[in-house]
Amino acid sequence: WACKQVHDIAGTNWRLHKCDQNHSPLCPSCLDERETCAHVIMCEEENRVKCFHMSADYLQTWLQSVGMGTCDVLEEYIMRFVRSRNGKRFVECVAGDQDPIVNKLARSQDQIGWRRFMEGMISKEFCEIQETHRRLGGSYLSGAKWAQSLSIKLMEMTHSQWLVRNFLIHDKISGMLALERKEELQIAIEEQQEMGLEGLGEEDKYLMEINLDDLETTSGEHQAYWLLSVKAARDAFLIRRQRAQAALRRSQHNHG
Repeated sequence: WACKQVHDIAGTNWRLHKCDQNHSPLCPSCLDERETCAHVIMCEEENRVKCFHMSADYLQTWLQSVGMGTCDVLEEYIMRFVRSRNGKRFVECVAGDQDPIVNKLARSQDQIGWRRFMEGMISKEFCEIQETHRRLGGSYLSGAKWAQSLSIKLMEMTHSQWLVRNFLIHDKISGMLALERKEELQIAIEEQQEMGLEGLGEEDKYLMEINLDDLETTSGEHQAYWLLSVKAARDAFLIRRQRAQAALRRSQHNHG
């Protein structure tokens, strides 16, 4: 998925339209713009924007908890940049900060861009700032390990937009919301809660601590987005574990 997203070859409606002129090129959510890989994470349709900001809330919670916490300055600037939804350059997000390292980071990240940032491509300057934070006793994660985890979280945010998009077309969760079949949604949530921390990476375990509102008194959107986030986190953890196991087998084979 990630490679297809980065290289603009994922199965968007615009790409499918190139193969079949009868296939609509429009985004299934807003119905206004051509659905490209870039549009998937920038769609302005109300529910997609809500999903994005809810994912951003989860990202901020993770930044505050991972490894005893992210450097306060980095957390603030990262969230400004993310929530701008490509509306601000990183240098605008750090405006007024005279720290040369921070400004070097901002210039570097702007060369990469917001979209690529949301696809997990971050400046190496993040590592240096977070590593200084660790050395001062602010975290037990190395700057490099923290940066690797941040890249994964950003990719999960982008993946969540794909999940919402796909569920709109295919998945029963969106159908549950549309038909207000909250009982089925509650069952799906309870199944995830019963699984507990199993199949979640350390950086995603905070999801199990989030308090979900009563479905009877809400629309169910918050609960559905939580469900999507947990499912995406479990899928990502499974992929990482499978890759690690495959690498171990190759290593054993080469030394066998």
